[in-house]
Amino acid sequence: MKKIYLLLALATSLFATSCSQDELAGETAGKSSTVTFTVELPKEVSSSRAFGDGTTATTLSYAVYQVTGEEGNEVTQYLPALTPTPENEKTFQNSTSVSIDLVHGKKYMVAFWADAQDNGIYSFEPENKKITINYNNAFANQEKYDAFYGVTEPFTATGAPQEVTLTRPFAQLNIGAGDIDKAINAGLITKETIYDEEVKVEVTIDNAFNAIDILTGEVTGETTEITFEKYDVVPEINDFPVGGYTYLAMNYILVPVDYTIYTVNFKVYDGDTEAISRNFNSVPVQRNYKTNVYGKLFTTSTDVTIDLKPDFGQEVENRLYVFNAVDLQNAINAATGETTIYLGANIEGDVTVVQKPGVNIIIDGCKANTRSNTNDIKYNGSIKVHSNSNNYADAALTIKNVNFETSEASINVIEALENGAERYSTNITVENCTFTATGEAVNTAVGVQIKSSKNAKVLNCTATNMHSLIQAQSCDETIVVNNCTINGKNGVAFKQVKAATVEGTTITALEYGIRFDGNTDNYGIVVKNNNVTAVQPFIVRKMTGKDNTITLEGTNTLTTEEEYQIIITNGSDDEEYVKPTGTYTLTGADAYTVFPPPFPVATWDEFTAALAAGETDIKLTADITYDANYQLQKSVTLNLGGYSMTLPMIN
Repeated sequence: MKKIYLLLALATSLFATSCSQDELAGETAGKSSTVTFTVELPKEVSSSRAFGDGTTATTLSYAVYQVTGEEGNEVTQYLPALTPTPENEKTFQNSTSVSIDLVHGKKYMVAFWADAQDNGIYSFEPENKKITINYNNAFANQEKYDAFYGVTEPFTATGAPQEVTLTRPFAQLNIGAGDIDKAINAGLITKETIYDEEVKVEVTIDNAFNAIDILTGEVTGETTEITFEKYDVVPEINDFPVGGYTYLAMNYILVPVDYTIYTVNFKVYDGDTEAISRNFNSVPVQRNYKTNVYGKLFTTSTDVTIDLKPDFGQEVENRLYVFNAVDLQNAINAATGETTIYLGANIEGDVTVVQKPGVNIIIDGCKANTRSNTNDIKYNGSIKVHSNSNNYADAALTIKNVNFETSEASINVIEALENGAERYSTNITVENCTFTATGEAVNTAVGVQIKSSKNAKVLNCTATNMHSLIQAQSCDETIVVNNCTINGKNGVAFKQVKAATVEGTTITALEYGIRFDGNTDNYGIVVKNNNVTAVQPFIVRKMTGKDNTITLEGTNTLTTEEEYQIIITNGSDDEEYVKPTGTYTLTGADAYTVFPPPFPVATWDEFTAALAAGETDIKLTADITYDANYQLQKSVTLNLGGYSMTLPMIN
């Protein structure tokens, strides 16, 4: 391996040949600071002989970068050391200390890299701030590929010591079999083959990265398909992380900082003969985690488990991942307090959430990076919610970052309906989700269907080819739709909802955009800063209740090829419009065409006739003058329409 050992000369000669030599010669007299760095692996790294024990990382390289810029956080200069010699090599075993002379008062960052000297695939390129990984001719089951990096935060050299904990930029991928004896008895392999270490393993990781930016920790460079060439099986001393299974392969793979999904192609050879071949889609990997793929790999293709374990003692969140609907249901049932459940793979099937007091469940699709043959994680099925009024105070369910995709006709993807005595689901939030209908589900599937629910929110969601994003019914608390995008048959609908708000949402619909029912007293809707294109951009139907409020705020763009942008009708949305019999207050609608339109009058007689007929919304279409006294004894809305009404002075 091409190894560059950096800044390993004596401290007094560190900058003897650096590009900042002239500067230092003028500033360092009496102003140097010796900074001692304590560099160590995580304390949880095992000292036993096992994969991931960190004992193969015995060579430490490091590089110093001067930090400048107006805000003091811009790396502008790499400070190289003397030409490396064998004496410059720094031996490393779990921890060490390094002392470096720096210019007092200057700001620096120091990057560290620890690996096995003869690993054959890594190169530390300090001038490029990069670790390059050459996976050509890489072999499976090589513990010498384990490596660690660490970077200080920008610091000012004052002589104060620094502590650096190194961490892996890798995930460890383990593959194990639980049917070795069965495979031997079936003649698929021989006992001698297994125990004489002649079984060979080939693992292909699609679209793995080939470089890491040492200062940011981000993977960089082009993606490539990597094959870890077949090699002897894992030594028997290394036990598989899951009891009852035998190691077939272990590989360290460079992964992004974020949770990532891979496709893994895996083959076992008996000598040069291929014994088995398996393809695993949606394999989750995460930096500093172990991904274990295990099952009866020789004798069946269905008994396979994939799990993700935080076994390296890393400073990352210990996440609960599920990889199928059964595991998701079990995690939901076992949830206590606030529990976040991450979807680690595509999910197919239905689950039910029974809300419990004090239990806040978060289902997170986590929008993983995808380095596989699939797109982002998808959910095909429904999530049903059951509850009761006793759970109203503090039960909650949040579903976020999930890509729902269905071809099932008339399915409710997220459904919180009455189920016998179970009702009043509460505090449901659907956030940053997508709902896509295909096949028979197009224009029939509903994203969120709720009834008798309290405090529901749909935020930053997208619905494509759905019947509607949300259908809410009989909800006596606020229902909010905010910052969503909808393109389908309809937009959003509220039936007997006490307080609905639709804000910042773009709707392109074949039929209605926003629908609200007005057959209950003292209910209302707020429509704010939306862009709606539909046959009926905004319709309030069944307006038979008393004292409803219909409020438009901000800038709403309501586009239709029909006559009315806002419809308020006694009937339904698919019937002939009927003048409402209920009472309501309409605010902010002056710029829109509204049904029912104001009653037109052009003469005083038409005006009095309209009053006698019970009209309360009247618009002048001509100037009117009346010379006698007249007392108006009822409330009416009078739109002058640019004309004048002249009445005599009344004492």
